[in-house]
Amino acid sequence: MPEVQKNPEKPLFDLNVHLSKRDLMGFYRVHFRHTYRRGMWIMRAAGAALIALGAVDAFAFGGTSAALEAGCGAGFLALSFWMGQIIGFLASRSFSGPDRVRYRLYERDFEARYEKTADRHAYSEIKQILISRGALYLYTGKMQAFVLPKESLGHKLSEVSAFLQRASGHRAALVGRAQ
Repeated sequence: MPEVQKNPEKPLFDLNVHLSKRDLMGFYRVHFRHTYRRGMWIMRAAGAALIALGAVDAFAFGGTSAALEAGCGAGFLALSFWMGQIIGFLASRSFSGPDRVRYRLYERDFEARYEKTADRHAYSEIKQILISRGALYLYTGKMQAFVLPKESLGHKLSEVSAFLQRASGHRAALVGRAQ
C-alpha cells in the first residue's frame, strides 16, 4: 500500500471519532431500514392482513385457527419494526473494528487515519450519504461506509453534511429521525 502523503493544506473539518458497538449497531439499523424499506412495508401489510383474517375467521366463522392467524400477523408486524435493531445487535456482538478514527475533510478529498494506517479517498468514491439520529454514514460500497457518530460531529451535522453533499454530488437521505 502506498504511503499516505502529508497534505499541506489545512482541513476544513477535523473529526476525532471513537467507534463503539453502538455505532456499529446504528450502521446496521440504518442500512437495513434504508435498503429493505419496501420489504418491511410488505411485511407490515401482510401482518395487518393476517390479523384482519384472524378476526374475520374468529367472529364470522368461529374458526379454531383464528388465534394462530392473528398471532402470526402480530409477529410479522412486530418483526418488521424490530428487524433492524435485531440485525444490528447480532452483527455488533463480534465487533473488533478500529477503536479510534480521525477524519480530515479537505477541499478535494478526505483522509481516514487509524492507529497504524491512513487512507485517502476522493469524494467521488462516496456513493450515498445517509443521516440518522445525528450520525452520518458515507457509503463507498454496498455494505462499506464511513461512520461519523453524533458525538464526533457535535453541532456541525448540517455544516458537514452540506459540505459532503456539495463535494460528492449526492444528496443526503434521511433515515428515521435526522436528529
